[in-house]
Amino acid sequence: MATVIKEPPVPTDAEWAERLDGFVQRAHEASIALRKLDQEAVDRIVWAMTVAGLENAVELAELAMEETHFGVFEDKVLKNYIATEFLYDYLRDKKSVGVIDEDRERRSSTSPSRSGSCWRCCRSRIRHRRRCSSRSSAPRPGTR
Repeated sequence: MATVIKEPPVPTDAEWAERLDGFVQRAHEASIALRKLDQEAVDRIVWAMTVAGLENAVELAELAMEETHFGVFEDKVLKNYIATEFLYDYLRDKKSVGVIDEDRERRSSTSPSRSGSCWRCCRSRIRHRRRCSSRSSAPRPGTR
């Protein structure tokens, strides 16, 4: 007796848009929660992401090979290790909470943007302005 395997249904554009909106909403909620963390908690998250990247470098290379059918598997594994370690080395001593940069001569300081992550995750500038500009006191990109 033959077994019939059914293909999963293909989502419609409306279903994709709803799914994407859900991802954007979850990212926005995560960014709010992330802003409440102290520097040590952010550093622990960066370390956990690094460990996960190193532990899954082989599986990620396999997925890349399946998706692209291009390149050399061993090179992709090596690239995953190197990129993960370079990113950790770059982020390791970076401040992301409170005052992240200070210029005493000009008496100015820089703090993380409140709307930066939202600006990147919104699908369009119009949607960003409609959803987020009323909630943030930070200037939008291109304004002073």
